[in-house]
Amino acid sequence: MSPLAAVEASTSSFLTYLLAGALLFSFGFARAVWLRAKKDYKSTKAAVKPLRKAMWGAIFRTFKIGLVVVLLAVALAAWVRSDAGKGEAETTTPAKLPSPAGSR
Repeated sequence: MSPLAAVEASTSSFLTYLLAGALLFSFGFARAVWLRAKKDYKSTKAAVKPLRKAMWGAIFRTFKIGLVVVLLAVALAAWVRSDAGKGEAETTTPAKLPSPAGSR
């Protein structure tokens, strides 16, 4: 005689089997989610170090470019200021030409 034959075919037995099946399915689903999360966590944790290194590299590159831009702007301003003083000293006033009315 099989073990299932001894079980009464009642509503309570059916609900017990249904509940046990739902619990086993839920446990299997939760275990699969947990294992996937564990795998994702480990792969993300391994990828953090190179990503952090790339982030700091980008920050330092940005600061270097900003420093070059500031230095070029200061040099350009100094050049324009020094060139402006020379330009005024080198200009000469044009010679006065006789007016046409004065020759009459």
